[in-house]
Amino acid sequence: MTDSVTMFREEATGEVCPTCGEVLRVKYVPVFRGEMAIPVLCGCGRRKAAEERERDTVRGYRLMRDEARRIAGIGARYRGKSLSALTPREGQGSAAAALTDFMHRWREDRHTDGVMLLGEAGCGKTLFASAAANTVIDEYPIDAGTARECGKRGTVTDFRRIIPVRLYTVPDLMAALRAEIGADGGDPLRIENAASRAPLLILDDLGAEKMSEYGAEVLFRIIDRREREMLPVIVTSNLRTPEVMQRHLGERIFSRLQGMCVVCPFTCGDQRGRHDERANTADRSVGADK
Repeated sequence: MTDSVTMFREEATGEVCPTCGEVLRVKYVPVFRGEMAIPVLCGCGRRKAAEERERDTVRGYRLMRDEARRIAGIGARYRGKSLSALTPREGQGSAAAALTDFMHRWREDRHTDGVMLLGEAGCGKTLFASAAANTVIDEYPIDAGTARECGKRGTVTDFRRIIPVRLYTVPDLMAALRAEIGADGGDPLRIENAASRAPLLILDDLGAEKMSEYGAEVLFRIIDRREREMLPVIVTSNLRTPEVMQRHLGERIFSRLQGMCVVCPFTCGDQRGRHDERANTADRSVGADK
């Protein structure tokens, strides 16, 4: 007989698998000057191979998404968080609802409005923004074959070009730009383009430092390009009101952000001191951060 898929000739060996009882067969594959006999998997062999493929695929998804979180700039403290696993405390509910609503809109339209999270230091802004980034990464499609090959090798294929989200703490973004300018062969435009073109951009701690004229111009170009391309941005800031933010950032940047984002305040205070409560409620509780 022949294999109906490959048309290679198959023959029974006369032996039986001691585990599943299926008659063992070999497939004859043409090679230089003859044929090569290759064992055909029996029923238990096929099941084992399918289980190995599934394990490799699951492992590959995990490795690729972990690498995506690292490349995206999500801090190690927040990489295990997702919006669905956070329980808002008093004063955090409206922000949680705004980000949940953003995720619903993002699933339907990659060009939806973003969110601007305003509140004092330590009220939960970075945690919630990072959880949104993790949720985007968890839901972003990855080819199953690529994931399976990645899991089988135990290494991650370079897929930076498809990272769906970039998270920059603004002071770190400015420092990275300065470092590129000062380095031999540095390319600050590479960083600017990554921020400008990411499907979703998160700017954390906007307004935490007084920016130079150069930094303000780069930030304007990033925001302006994203506005023109209708790419969403999530912003967190300790500047607690739109009026204060406008004075700090200037009209050009602020007016664009205001037009691109739903403004949502955190009304709770600093959560960083609540270590005992976090220990008691584990990952279900919204812990301290910006």
